[in-house]
Amino acid sequence: MKNKDFIQETADKIIESLKNGTAPWIKPWKGIELTNNMPYNPITNKPYNGINSINLMLQNYNDPRWLTYKQAQSINAQVKKGEKAINIFAPIIITELLDEKKKVVSLLSKATPQQLEMLKMGILTRNDRLLGFETTSVFDIQQTTATLDMYPEIIKRMYEKESEIDFTKYNHALHTIMEENNIKFTDKDNRVGITTLGYYIPSQDVIFLQNNLSNVARFKTLTHELAHGLLHKKTTLNKDEKEFQAQMTSNVVSELLGIPIKENDISYVKEYSKGFTAEKKEELTKDVIKVTNKILDSYDDSIE
Repeated sequence: MKNKDFIQETADKIIESLKNGTAPWIKPWKGIELTNNMPYNPITNKPYNGINSINLMLQNYNDPRWLTYKQAQSINAQVKKGEKAINIFAPIIITELLDEKKKVVSLLSKATPQQLEMLKMGILTRNDRLLGFETTSVFDIQQTTATLDMYPEIIKRMYEKESEIDFTKYNHALHTIMEENNIKFTDKDNRVGITTLGYYIPSQDVIFLQNNLSNVARFKTLTHELAHGLLHKKTTLNKDEKEFQAQMTSNVVSELLGIPIKENDISYVKEYSKGFTAEKKEELTKDVIKVTNKILDSYDDSIE
C-alpha cells in the first residue's frame, strides 16, 4: 500500500465516524484501566504515534494493544483464523558508524571486527538514520489467542487529573514548531474581548493568547491557533472550514497526548461542519492529519 493511500484510508475512516455523529478519538476506557489508553505495542511497551495512532483508534477494538504477527508468535500466541491485519507506517532505520569528523565509514551490519573494536573504544560512534517509511501489518491483541499470562505484566493506574499533567514538554513542542515556521507569540493585546481565548493574525504571522488561561485551556487554544498558523496563512478556505480544521487538530492532538476532551470541544467541530458534505470533510481532514503528525513528531523530539 502506498503512503498516500494509507493516509486517504485513515481520513476516510475519520470522516465516516464524524458523519455518524461519533468522535473516533474518544474510547470507552475509563477508571482503572490499562496503563496506556492510546494504542501501543505490549511487547516493546512503546506507543504508536501520529497517523498510526489515529488509524488504530478508528478500529472497533476496546483493547489498545497492537502487535505484529511475529511478536504474537514470540509469546506463543497465534492470530485467530479469518482475522485481518491493519496497515501502519513503520520506520526504515539504518545504523551507521561515524569517524571523528562525523563521516560514515561503514554500516553497523557490515562492520569489520576492527571497526567493531574501534566502536567499543569510542573511536567510532554509531548513528541511527531514518531512510523513510514502509507499511507493515499489526493485529489487536483480541485478534490473537494470547492470554494474560502470555505477555508482559501491565501496570494499572487511574487516569491523570488535569491538574497533574505536566504541560512543559507539550508547550515546548508547540513553541518549537512556531519558531521553525517563524510564527510569533504574544499575550499582550488589548483588542481581544474577555470571551476570546486567543487568535491568529495571518498578516502578522502572530498568535495571541489570553495570559490568564488554565494549563489545559492554554495548550488546547495554542494547538488550535497553531493549526491556523500552519494551514491558513494563505488560504481560500472560508471561516467554517478553517475552524473545523483548527479544532479537529486540537482535539486529536489532545486525546493522543492523554489530555481529556470535553463536550464543548466536540460541539465546536460539529457546529462548524454542519453544512459540510462528506467530500468536504474528507478534503479538510487530510491537512488535519498532516499537522497532527508535525506536532506529535515535535513532541517526540522534545522527549528524546
